[in-house]
Amino acid sequence: MVYNILNYGAKGDGITDDASAIQKAIDECAKNGGGQVYLPSGKVYLSTSIELKTSVDFHIASGAVLKVLPEKEKLVQDFLTAYPHTETPLAFIWAFNQDHVTISGDGIIEGSGGAFIEDRREYLDGSRGQRPTLIVFENCHHCTCKDFTVKDSPFWTLHPIGCNDVYIRGIRILNSLRLANSDGIDLDHSKNVRISDCHIESADDCICFKNTDGSQHYGACENITVTNCTLISTSSAIKIGTGAHGDFRNITISHCAISASNRGISIQIRDSGNVENMIVTDCTVETRRFHADWWGQGEPIYITSVDRSKGKTSGAIRNLQIRNIICTAENSVFIYADKKEKIQDAILENITLNFKKMSKWPMNLYDLRPSCVYGYNKLYQTDKTPAIFVHGTENLKLKNFTINVDESVKEWFDVPVICYESIGLKIDGIEFK
Repeated sequence: MVYNILNYGAKGDGITDDASAIQKAIDECAKNGGGQVYLPSGKVYLSTSIELKTSVDFHIASGAVLKVLPEKEKLVQDFLTAYPHTETPLAFIWAFNQDHVTISGDGIIEGSGGAFIEDRREYLDGSRGQRPTLIVFENCHHCTCKDFTVKDSPFWTLHPIGCNDVYIRGIRILNSLRLANSDGIDLDHSKNVRISDCHIESADDCICFKNTDGSQHYGACENITVTNCTLISTSSAIKIGTGAHGDFRNITISHCAISASNRGISIQIRDSGNVENMIVTDCTVETRRFHADWWGQGEPIYITSVDRSKGKTSGAIRNLQIRNIICTAENSVFIYADKKEKIQDAILENITLNFKKMSKWPMNLYDLRPSCVYGYNKLYQTDKTPAIFVHGTENLKLKNFTINVDESVKEWFDVPVICYESIGLKIDGIEFK
């Protein structure tokens, strides 16, 4: 059955707060056993927070816009007043302890991100106050997000926490490339997740695997596939970490195209969680350096485990395979652990590295933030830049690398590999031009 929100009092005039009418339609749909809550085309539905429920397909028709009410204080107060019974983060659309929850349709969710900016710098916008995550599913089973477009999220865009069986297909996330923390998809302690055929543009990370500290009771982030996505990020296109208060297991990433990003594929372990059984294959990566306000220094592949702070040991990275990757970059493949047992049994094979100058930013810098290795928020500087920088690994294999160094960067790139404090490094077939 279809529940048209116009029949519940929604105006769709872009002025009226339609949240109560939308919620009435959702509540009746769920009460009657489920169906489709329908937002008709040709209208702009302004709203504060909306709670989705079991067996509801929240369908935004092509030509319809669901827009966050850009009055920050009202949105925050309405959410905290209506939903004090959960630990769900401040959110625009959210579901807690629900099953078979869906957001679908070819319409647009407009996040009104500009209304939440309080701090504008030359290369970064930010906020010191509360900003809502656009979509949060917590402890939900059988969640689906498909086909819709998100624009201008004020904070993280899509955040499944402790969910099982998550399907994300064909969505577009078009966020500001200046707004800090406007991540695309943040998987948090979630299992059995499939992400495919998405296009994501975001400041900070496009697709990020996290295990946040406050949700450890949900267990590992595991059994995840990401494929056929196009990604642009002012930080990492695909990242594991930095919040890693739990393990990451059984992850495959394939056939993605990454461009204009600070980092391409990033494993950034700073907390106790381990990464095990991960495969990355058949991707293209383009990275460039940028301003130090943003993490990343143009590393196309970034594999690190270092302690965030003294006395708190970061986790291990084991059984990692990265194959068939073509990179165009301004910086090295960077593999770094502060203890040898933290990166074990990794193989990088059939990698093409094309180095050339693409930005105005300084060379010879690496980024281990946040960590206590060189100072919590300091960059690490070297005299020269190898194609592959290795530190503190065990049984690392580098096989079939083709390295092309453009004239624009020849004064910096002088050797194929630099290795420190590692054991069992095996190199088979590096062509350095």
